[in-house]
Amino acid sequence: MARLTFPLHAGKPTLGRLPITPSPLPVAASGATGSAAEDDTAPMLPALDVEVDAEPDIGRAPLTVRFTVTADAEADGPLAFVWDFGDGTGGSDSPTSHTFRAAGTYTATVTVTAARGRQATRQLQLLVDPQDGGDD
Repeated sequence: MARLTFPLHAGKPTLGRLPITPSPLPVAASGATGSAAEDDTAPMLPALDVEVDAEPDIGRAPLTVRFTVTADAEADGPLAFVWDFGDGTGGSDSPTSHTFRAAGTYTATVTVTAARGRQATRQLQLLVDPQDGGDD
């Protein structure tokens, strides 16, 4: 069985850098009322650690690029992906492939969202050269 330990901040357990403050719970007894404290601070989730790779990231048009996303092993549940390939198209898978048909410099952007709302956005720049004219 794993044991969790938390650092102490002013004598209170912490998650990240925000102290976890216990709040009073309402008591349902005859004639008694209660309420939760209104100034509680909810602990923030750490940022989602994401790496993105594109292979190849430079080449001649039409250029088919394979994109992969690697998220930290501590991701909380399934991940959702939203791609903007920078040419007016997008996608929602990982890994995914996309073909750039015209020459140009493109910025591909992916936003990764975990089940609990942790999110990260990453960008990659791609260079697509014009097609070879066959004049070699």
